[in-house]
Amino acid sequence: MSTHDFSLVNLIREYNNNKELIQAYFSGDVIEAYKDTRILGLDTGVFVVLVVIATVLWLWALIALIVFADRLVIPIIVISALFLLPLIPFGSIISLCFIYLTKSSKKIKR
Repeated sequence: MSTHDFSLVNLIREYNNNKELIQAYFSGDVIEAYKDTRILGLDTGVFVVLVVIATVLWLWALIALIVFADRLVIPIIVISALFLLPLIPFGSIISLCFIYLTKSSKKIKR
């Protein structure tokens, strides 16, 4: 298992590939009837929580970048946008750090 496995694109792909297992998990059905009850090496419930956390962090970083764009210098906007690419595992955390650590209290004149 590599860190690439936990990129947002791969997490959503695995979620879509294992919808039946996840549905059975939440409806209380017997999931042991499935061949493999682990997704990316994680228990089903842990995997679903990870997908939700990754999606919320990505949305938060996207909204923060849009809201604070007028208070950030151009290189930080570009770097933060690059880290928001869903191919980078948890790049949204790095993007949030860049945004909140470098935002100015006043609007930047361009």
